[in-house]
This record gives sequence, structure tokens and C-alpha cells, in this order.
Amino acid sequence: MGNRLIKNNKLLPIILITGITVIAAISYLPFLDYLPLYLEEPRRALIAANMLATGNYLVPVHADQIYLSKPPLFNWLICIFSAPFGTVNAWTARLPSVFSIWLLSIFLVTTSWQRLGIQGSIFWGISTLLSPEILEKGRLAEIDVTFACLVTAGLWSWWLLDQAQQRGLKLWLIPLSIIMLAYLTKREPAVVFFYLTITGYLISQHRIKELLNPGHLIALASILLMLSLWIWSLAMYVGWPALWHNLAQEILSRGSHTSTARYLKHVLTYPLQIMAAGAPFSLFLFMLFNNKIRLYTCDKNPKLMQFASIAILVNLPLYWFKGRLPVRYFLPMLPFLLLITSLIYSTIIEKTYLLGNHSLRWLYTSISILYWGVASLALILVLSSPVTQYLGNFTTSVPWFMTSSIGLLILTGLRMWRLHWQRHISEILSLITLLVVLLRILEFSIYLPLKFEYLTQTQN
Repeated sequence: MGNRLIKNNKLLPIILITGITVIAAISYLPFLDYLPLYLEEPRRALIAANMLATGNYLVPVHADQIYLSKPPLFNWLICIFSAPFGTVNAWTARLPSVFSIWLLSIFLVTTSWQRLGIQGSIFWGISTLLSPEILEKGRLAEIDVTFACLVTAGLWSWWLLDQAQQRGLKLWLIPLSIIMLAYLTKREPAVVFFYLTITGYLISQHRIKELLNPGHLIALASILLMLSLWIWSLAMYVGWPALWHNLAQEILSRGSHTSTARYLKHVLTYPLQIMAAGAPFSLFLFMLFNNKIRLYTCDKNPKLMQFASIAILVNLPLYWFKGRLPVRYFLPMLPFLLLITSLIYSTIIEKTYLLGNHSLRWLYTSISILYWGVASLALILVLSSPVTQYLGNFTTSVPWFMTSSIGLLILTGLRMWRLHWQRHISEILSLITLLVVLLRILEFSIYLPLKFEYLTQTQN
């Protein structure tokens, strides 16, 4: 059905891109510069400002010192977004993260619908766009989201080219070019993510000799040559010993110093943290306990399921068992976890009869809970401004008439939807999306002013 829809509706790509763009704009752009730069944001912004002021875009400089910890690509992006305005500010410094996740979501949706179906590809794009960890990091002038998007794009483009039977230089050049950009964002982890995943997949397909293909070696040599130019320029400024010492500090020692209690807590909770980073979309993984759903999902897209699973499993031990590395370090693998949930969701939509009565009751109960959750949030949105004004010295960032209008509009729409509801499982994605967007609006309205006050009082 999905393929027929693609052939018959030439406007479908435009509709999907427009939908993703609207959701991204609502979720990321409002009040983007409301908070002052904090955490690592000032460092990224100051380096970019120095580049614009001096014209030295090759070597990052911070506080009159060469900055070795991170490469300059994210600073370049800040410069690109800031140049038209002539200055670096909170808005222009945070736009690269927003732009990265928006572009990745469009890339995933528009290149996956023939394999996942329309419903599955939309689920993948929206779940990647609205996952809590990405929502949190996607509005910051930090490198995590941009790096994750580049690694994901590099791995996904390789798989697409491989499935299109491209070989040699055609298979490797574009993905490795994207990974080079990821390297220029966060250095060695980009290479580790890429080659652990690709090597694991090629071994599973009995194609490990593909790594010795002349096309791969030529593409790799070309990328290494371009990277060596940047590395050499740094060495000329600080010397090779300083570069090696920085490598040891950033890669070999990071996360290794921690107490035994904290380490055990990290090991025990890390899988739960990853699930929370993708919730509520990641909860569809529990449907794998249904034997029929699991077997059909694996049989329908065996190579895709294998590729996504290998990407997660071969990279997870590095972050699970090494010190106290936060989930944001594993962020490049989150889209592949959500790819598995998208495959499951696509199976459920296509083969509802495989669920059984118990699973169906669980899903319909989930839809009802989501419905009333959205209705409750909409009601809170209507009442948020009057209540906060009644409480005293507190001002919401969103005008009361706007929040009330949005809340009333959603409540009216929910009422109309309830009257015509046909118990379609596909409604669950719409309700999840609406729930997350409403939570985001409440965050803009209530949480941002509180955080602004906190940062004003505590940040130097």
C-alpha cells in the first residue's frame, strides 16, 4: 500500500517534508535565545566569534589559547549562521543543532519509506526528532546533536548505497566524507562508531573482504589526506606531543575515573537511561516479546533489522562498561534504536491480527491513556497563565491568550476526534506527537522563565 501511495501521490515528499518542518519549528525554534548561553555553550560561541573577528578558521582559539579538545566544524557552523547578522549570539549559536536534527529527520523519512512503509518512515522521522535526549540537546549550542546526526547520516547512507548494489568507490566515498565531517565535530568517536558498525555488519554477511576493496582504500586514503591537513596545521602550532597528550585525555582517560559504587550504578542503569532517551517511542521494543511480531518483523526486513541491531550491540559495550559516560555519548546510536521501533510499528500497522487479544487490549488502553494525557495537558495549558498570575511574582514567557487558544483548539479537536474514532492503532503516533509538543509548549511557557531566573542568579 505504501509503495502504491508513493507512485500515485507526487506531492507526498513535499507533504512529509512540510510536516517534519512544522513539527521541528514548533518544537525547537520558539524562545531559542531566551536563556543565556550556559554549560559548554559559551566556549563554542566564543571560539566562533574569535574566528569571525580574526579570520582564522583553521585553528580554534579560546581565551588566547589554542583549543585542542574539539575540532572546529561546529564553530564553523556557528560562523555560517552568524555571519549574515555580523555577530555571534545565543540564537545563531544554537541554530546549527536545530538545523542538524531537522535535516537528519527529513533525510531519514524521505529515504526509508520504500523499506518501512509510509507509517514506519514517518514514525522514524518523528521519533528521532522528538526523543527526549535529542529534544534537550537540540536547542543547545553544543556539539552532541550535530555529531550524532552526521554519524547517523554516514552509516545510513552507506547502508542505502550497499542495498542499491553500489560497490567500490561509489559505496564508500559519500559515507566516509560524512564521517570526516563527524570527525571534525568530535574526532575519533566518529571513526569508531562507523567502522565498528560496518565491520560487524560485513562479518554477519560474510563480506569482510569488502574492507580490502581498492575503492574503499582509495576513499579512505582521500579522507585521511584531507584530515591530515587540519591535524598538521594544529601540530605546527602546538607540537605533536601536545596533540598526543590531548588525545589520551579526551579518548583514553575520559570517563575512566569514578568510584566503584558509581560505576556499578552506571552499569545497572545505563540500558534504562537509553530507553528513557528514546521514550515513549522506545517502549515499542517491548512488542518484541510477542513471538509473531518479532518473527514477522525480522523476516520482512532481515538485513535492515540486522544492520540496526549490530550498530547498537557492537557500540554499546564501549559506553556501558567504561566509566560513567552519559547517554549523550551514545546519542549517534539512538536513531538506530528508533529504527527498530519503527520496524515494529510498521509491522503492527500492517499485521494487526498478529497481536492477539492481550496485545490489542494493551495498545487500545495506551491510546486511551494518551488521549486523556493530551486532554489534561491541553487543559493545563488553558489554565497555566491565570494560575501562575494568581500565584504571584511569576510571568509566563508565552502570552496567556496564546496558550489558552492553543489549549482550547486542541481540546476541541480531541472532542471531534473522539466522536469519529475508529480505533485505528496508527492514531497512537499522532497522540504521542501531540503529547510531546504540548509538553514542549508548557516547557516554553513555565519552565524557561524559572530556568532563566536560576541562571541569572547562579551563572557568572
